[in-house]
Amino acid sequence: MVDAELCAFGRAKGDVLLAAADGFGIERRFAEALERYAIQGIATGDFLRAFLANDLMMAIGWADDEALAQFRKLALYVHNVLGSECHGSYEKVDAWLASPMTREKVGCHGF
Repeated sequence: MVDAELCAFGRAKGDVLLAAADGFGIERRFAEALERYAIQGIATGDFLRAFLANDLMMAIGWADDEALAQFRKLALYVHNVLGSECHGSYEKVDAWLASPMTREKVGCHGF
């Protein structure tokens, strides 16, 4: 796949992820951070990193009031939209961030 096609593919998947986040009622800043993480392999902030790693006590420690209010919605979104290979432990998060950028990097199921 040439770079232009891969970029178009990534943008299309990003649009799908953002639309799904809207459907779950995810605040835009979290939706965009998770989209960048899932598609581009860009690290999130401390709250989402802990959340993605399933370190919920640490996530609560990093969370602001808005993040706490989004906790259940984020859990449903991550579980139902993001592929299991990119969340669940710090090892999975680190491996996802370190993996090469490929079409399969999008890693989201249900599309």
